[in-house]
Amino acid sequence: MRTKLNILPAALKSKTHAEIKKRVKQKQNKMKAYTDKKMRAKTPTVKVGDIVRVRRPEHIPKGSSRFTEPRTVMKKVGQNTYTLNDGRKWNASKLAHFPKQDLTDSDENNDTVFDTFVLSGNISESTAALRRSQRSRNAPRWLTGFVR
Repeated sequence: MRTKLNILPAALKSKTHAEIKKRVKQKQNKMKAYTDKKMRAKTPTVKVGDIVRVRRPEHIPKGSSRFTEPRTVMKKVGQNTYTLNDGRKWNASKLAHFPKQDLTDSDENNDTVFDTFVLSGNISESTAALRRSQRSRNAPRWLTGFVR
């Protein structure tokens, strides 16, 4: 018998059911590893006890959040499926991590965070200059030699 899986050699009588089952499992695992590598499949990083938000599958009206309120992962059902504390099951691709510290910090810190002040040696402490944020910026055009 010849299939795409090609589990059997020419002599069918020499193999037992357990050996054939083991060979099928090995071939399937090898094909899965190859496909996952080629498709760059991601392994889920969600664990039981994590706080996550679910990405809503339906149309989202303008101005509303794409994600639900935070929920806790209760148990792992399948390879990529998790049950949340509301009793619903979701695939890991629909779940987004929600930091636990955001739940506790939201009540304590309601003010807006601005860039910090930098004091240099020759400027007095009363006149502080604003420091630029740390995000990377492109170099000016005149420095790079870009000409239209």
